[in-house]
Amino acid sequence: MGFAIYGINRWTARLNHAAVILAATATGVFVLVAHAMDAFPNHLAAPMPQWSFGLAAAPLGYAVGRCLLIPSRDAQRMSLWVIALVTLTACIILNSTGFSSLAIPYGLAMGLVCTAYAWPVRSDAFVASVAPLTFGIYLIHPLISFGLKHVIVADQHYAAFIALTTCISGLVTLGLTKTPLRRFV
Repeated sequence: MGFAIYGINRWTARLNHAAVILAATATGVFVLVAHAMDAFPNHLAAPMPQWSFGLAAAPLGYAVGRCLLIPSRDAQRMSLWVIALVTLTACIILNSTGFSSLAIPYGLAMGLVCTAYAWPVRSDAFVASVAPLTFGIYLIHPLISFGLKHVIVADQHYAAFIALTTCISGLVTLGLTKTPLRRFV
């Protein structure tokens, strides 16, 4: 996927930012909807079925990255809000019509990612100390989530499940940064 995005980025480097962002967003939402409607074959060999629900993240992430290249901060924010709104609207429609999918959390996360980039934030000591842990949290959260599913019914306590997964993953990552394994997190 990295090679594909590299090629697309070179091919679209001179095109209008708004056109590229809209095309990438539309592609991401199309993939999200296609996955939610079971358009991807389930008979593929592992790990392809597991990866298919994350396919929408590539074009949507590309759209966000392209937003950050826009020189005007106001235009960046507007583009980020458009990505968030379009993606969240698709997720709401899919969920309300019964097409739930593992791809939908990626769509919901796009709203959070776009908000994080668009919202002006003043860094403080807490943010400066937590920010380096994010990659480790990303890497460790599936393991923590798997363990928590044996303790908490995620469908009934979704907010608590997400909060605990994030906090425990952060604590584990913080602990690992104090060991020789710190270079991996």
